[in-house]
Amino acid sequence: MVDFAVLKGLLVGLIAAAAVMGLMRREGTSIPDAVPTTQQQSTSHPTSHQSGHQNGHQNDSITIARAKDGHFWVDADINGETIHFLIDTGASHVILTPDDAKRLRLDLIADDYTLSYATASGHVAAAQVTLDQINIGPLSATNVIAAVNDHPMPHSLLGMSYLNLLSQFSVNGNTMTLVQ
Repeated sequence: MVDFAVLKGLLVGLIAAAAVMGLMRREGTSIPDAVPTTQQQSTSHPTSHQSGHQNGHQNDSITIARAKDGHFWVDADINGETIHFLIDTGASHVILTPDDAKRLRLDLIADDYTLSYATASGHVAAAQVTLDQINIGPLSATNVIAAVNDHPMPHSLLGMSYLNLLSQFSVNGNTMTLVQ
């Protein structure tokens, strides 16, 4: 279970950004926007990997240290490529930059960009994709719904369409733990 009281401090900036950036719209349904941040990108990698059994099920986890910029960053393997992500609990989906989508050999055409979301700069289109598998250390998720932004952004976002596939994620002080 997510400890929302602990996540509150991390989410304050993301909530403010989401309020400014607007809401993502898909087929008339409003969902929270995946908001890129303009802060300097820092590299932080999982600091530990753990494996264990809980109630007879494999229970892998990773712990990620908070970067100097105050965010949690992680490298994920997708289709044999390493993608550097900002973990963004305020993003409804995994959001890929156009450059990362090209590295993943996602072959998109203009007609694929059917999603639209409002930003301070105006409307931006996105294309929905399904990522076959995302591996982060010992964690693995399949058939992850994502979107590719049609305009450049500073980094890709690891949003709730991935995080909701985990059994648990939590923030305790300067560490975030993701549990399979």
